[in-house]
Amino acid sequence: RYGFEALSKQGDFRKAASSGREEFTKFLERYSARDVPNLFWTTTAWAGWIAASTGSVESMADLPALEATMERILALDETFYHGGPHLLQAVYLAAKPNIMGGDLARAKRHFDRAFALGSDRLLMAKVYFAQYYARGMKDRALYERTLRDVLAAPVDAVPELTLANTIAREKARKLLDRTEGYFEEPL
Repeated sequence: RYGFEALSKQGDFRKAASSGREEFTKFLERYSARDVPNLFWTTTAWAGWIAASTGSVESMADLPALEATMERILALDETFYHGGPHLLQAVYLAAKPNIMGGDLARAKRHFDRAFALGSDRLLMAKVYFAQYYARGMKDRALYERTLRDVLAAPVDAVPELTLANTIAREKARKLLDRTEGYFEEPL
């Protein structure tokens, strides 16, 4: 809600988001590179809400607007927050089922670009790579290796990321503990 309010200086963002993909894409042209922080953090929270509300028709109806917003952020500044726009796109593509437009090959390209732009310093990016891409590919070795790399990495290599990296390390530990459940063979 706060993000939508912050983005409504150029017009009612929430209302525009429900207007249809083509019209909303035109609306997003009002935003420039200086709006990327608000666009990125709002979209990150919005994607999290959608992921937590997958049974909701309302959340599914937001997908076209969310996708358009992610595309606009990428066009405005792909480098923001250590390549965060690519990371957001990568997780989105890797987490979605193929039937709904998920695409692991495209997700991998976005992960690679995010890492090239600095997301490799953000340990949560590696956690997401393991959680969404390696699991999606059913590549247990890549999954375990990536999470072990997170556990071995210093959390304070980039001081402003120490808290985020500490949280990422905990998530990596929990995911590793659940490895068998994620990769067990069906009967």
